Amino acid sequence: MYRSHVIHIPEEQTDKDMSRPIFDRPPGRIGIYIELEDAEPVDPHEYGSHVYFLRDTEDKLNSAIRQVPLSKIKGSERCCLLNDVIFEEYHDGVIISVGFEDVAAVDDLWHAYERQLLTPCLQEALITEQVLSRTAVTSLKLECRIWEDEIEACREEIKLNKVSPIKLETSTHGQEMIKVVKRYIPTLAEHVLMLKDTLNRFDQSLGEFIMIMKQNLPKEVDKICTYKQFLELADEIRKKKPDSSHNKILSIYAKVRDHIKLEVREFEDHVLHPLLQVHGSCETLHQREIKGHMRAGLRETRERLKPDYDFYQLNHKEWQAKVLLNEQKLFLGLISVLASSVTTLLEADTQTDEYLSALPIKIKI
Repeated sequence: MYRSHVIHIPEEQTDKDMSRPIFDRPPGRIGIYIELEDAEPVDPHEYGSHVYFLRDTEDKLNSAIRQVPLSKIKGSERCCLLNDVIFEEYHDGVIISVGFEDVAAVDDLWHAYERQLLTPCLQEALITEQVLSRTAVTSLKLECRIWEDEIEACREEIKLNKVSPIKLETSTHGQEMIKVVKRYIPTLAEHVLMLKDTLNRFDQSLGEFIMIMKQNLPKEVDKICTYKQFLELADEIRKKKPDSSHNKILSIYAKVRDHIKLEVREFEDHVLHPLLQVHGSCETLHQREIKGHMRAGLRETRERLKPDYDFYQLNHKEWQAKVLLNEQKLFLGLISVLASSVTTLLEADTQTDEYLSALPIKIKI
């Protein structure tokens, strides 16, 4: 493995410290030390030495990776349990300074590291196509390290209240995260309108959609429980009538669902994940509750939009009235999953306004 930014340590220090990059650790923080394990150049003939290539690539990586917002780590499926871990800023090395809401969050990060989940998480979040392009490589493999003595010291500092409470007024990191959200607000307003329009168009074609499905379903099908099942049934209908106008009506459902999935990702990237990077001590109790509701609602929505999610028992009260009683067994869950997902996003939009209205200071963008 190629090691970088190695410093010379006095002999009296342990062997463990011989390869540790410089990091001036503040109380209540630890560093995640990111090393370049290997990479493949775009032009294999450009470098005469693989060691020189790795050294040059690491210098480029140190610059390129800083262009990736650390809030992206919150979007990694592998890091979904690290709710109270705050990825604060990059340091030369490459080192990520990490803060915590409580001791349990320190333990969560350490356990993720012990289970070898941290490196895949950061690899997924930070190594984007743009990073590969800026480093002139076709592939790039990271190795992430946490030092146990930092974890132990950080745990003790939090337990003994040696960490000064962070206030939004003095938190550059917290203010930057709020600015990310505020910059997105005009776009969010446009996306909310587009999402409403998309659902309204589906509503207008709902009667025809249900009629086509009913007329063409196999007799043995008495309920639709998952999106995967719906796709299989829709494919069978298309095979029977490939040139029919039915195809256009059936495709509307998939388009609405894809639009919702896109908006969930956009909202998480530009609102939820940045807000999860704001320390709880910078927020009021109400703001922390809002953030919790957002996180829970969007996580549930992501689950509902998975192909194998069983939505049979799902019942959106407003849309229940749009489906005849004898058709609800077949279609209520199918359409409720769309309506419920849109409702969650609309609620999250309102919650964002509430959160920003409760800020203790004015933050200009």
